[in-house]
Amino acid sequence: MNFKEKVDFFMKQNSIDNLKQLALKSDIPYTTLRDCYEKDNADNSRMSTIRKLASYMNCTVDYLAYDELESPQLTIINPKNKATIDGIDKILFSKAKMLNDEEKRTIISIIDAIHKDVDKDLDKE
Repeated sequence: MNFKEKVDFFMKQNSIDNLKQLALKSDIPYTTLRDCYEKDNADNSRMSTIRKLASYMNCTVDYLAYDELESPQLTIINPKNKATIDGIDKILFSKAKMLNDEEKRTIISIIDAIHKDVDKDLDKE
């Protein structure tokens, strides 16, 4: 997802109707936010603006800056190489965002059960 898509997704998830509302809620001047939004990326935007938006959106600056990051809480480990998350992890994180709380608890219990089985197998060795 690019910057614009991430902002659109956030606004939809948080019932924010337009950029003007987002600008008011995030305390970012509308014209500044609109300029970032219209160019589809965070390139050449002021770091203070991206930090403020990331803080409001409860995500990392890297999430807004790098299209390949799909999870709001993950960061690029090595910005020079734009190291990304392993493909399977990326799929898990992107799908996890769509789960409701009950589904998340179910997934966590499944992971815990798998983890316990792995621990049992290791104890046998």
